[in-house]
Amino acid sequence: MTQGEVKERLRKYLRMKSVPPKLWRYLVYERFVQTAIAGEDPKCRYLCREASAELHRWSQRKRRSRAKTDSQSIDVGPLLDPREAKREEVLSHELARLAMHLGAVPGEDDKWLIPPEVPAFREDFLGGTVLTDFQAWKLLRSPLLALCEWPLPGGSDIPITDHEARIVSRQKELDSADPPSFVCERILIEIEWPGGHHETSTTIDRSTEFLDLRYRGSRGRPDQLRVLPKSLLGRLHELSCRLAEHYRWDTASATQFVLTGKVPATPCLSAEVASHFGSDHLQMRVNLSIQPWTSARTVYRIYKHLQSQILRQENRHLRIDSLEFLDFVAERRHAGLSWRPIMEQWNKVHPKERYKADDLRNFQRDFQETSRLLLEPAYHPFSTPERAKQEGDL
Repeated sequence: MTQGEVKERLRKYLRMKSVPPKLWRYLVYERFVQTAIAGEDPKCRYLCREASAELHRWSQRKRRSRAKTDSQSIDVGPLLDPREAKREEVLSHELARLAMHLGAVPGEDDKWLIPPEVPAFREDFLGGTVLTDFQAWKLLRSPLLALCEWPLPGGSDIPITDHEARIVSRQKELDSADPPSFVCERILIEIEWPGGHHETSTTIDRSTEFLDLRYRGSRGRPDQLRVLPKSLLGRLHELSCRLAEHYRWDTASATQFVLTGKVPATPCLSAEVASHFGSDHLQMRVNLSIQPWTSARTVYRIYKHLQSQILRQENRHLRIDSLEFLDFVAERRHAGLSWRPIMEQWNKVHPKERYKADDLRNFQRDFQETSRLLLEPAYHPFSTPERAKQEGDL
């Protein structure tokens, strides 16, 4: 069989107008083409199967390259012991109450020498109250509050939560160098509210440093917004960071607490499943953050649930001899050796596990199968603990 006949048979098998050159080079490099021409694979079965598998691996790598990392926080509340759940709840409430006194310095006659930071922020900017979720959403999306120094000169009548602000124009200034470089940007903002209208501008230059204000979006997921330090949202960012550092909250929950009064959770155990989709491998990690008073039985129950949802089967380790085989072959493949010399070296070093001279195809298959199990394990999405209880998994 000639090389042209092998390529034509493969083209028909794949139902393509032509065999992709990259795929053909791979099959030549792995010596599938040479095997077919030599008559060891007369019907090109191994070659066609490997070509199909390689195309499938290409599609997986392309899909993974679009989203290389992903993480998801898991609600493990239904799996907690009732006593642990109650302690978690009371601890969260008490820390929120303590946060209302953070930064305060008491004076005489029950007065504050320096008022607590959260009530002071609400008094200065929110009218001494907390906002609804919708009001907080509008406040966070105002370019006026994110980009302009507050209080705004000449804009003392502008209501913080009941105005509409939009960017009218952005003008960039460049220097006279060749090529020109950025000098500054002037942003014109228009503000409207019931019974009033105002326009203001702000300038951003090379030295301007933005802050990343973290908050919770409409679905409760953490998000972030770029703000200037002297803006109202910049001040909110600084307060949220201090609260998060002092009480071990996440910054998005601290921002929500300042604006809406919602108590941030202080869980006894938090779980996150983080995935990394590389072009040549897949990794997944279960990250647990545990309070020391959480029982070992609870930790075991939660990890066992997450593991069962990801693996969907009993956790079976790869055999030591299979891993040693993979390590032996992979080191030589990466060094540029072809399959047959590697098999001969393996037989010499491991005579009890030797392959026959005509077992080259099985040698390749064993390596590729072990490599797939190591680098691309069959992980699965997991269900919530509530659904798992309904299905009887817990």
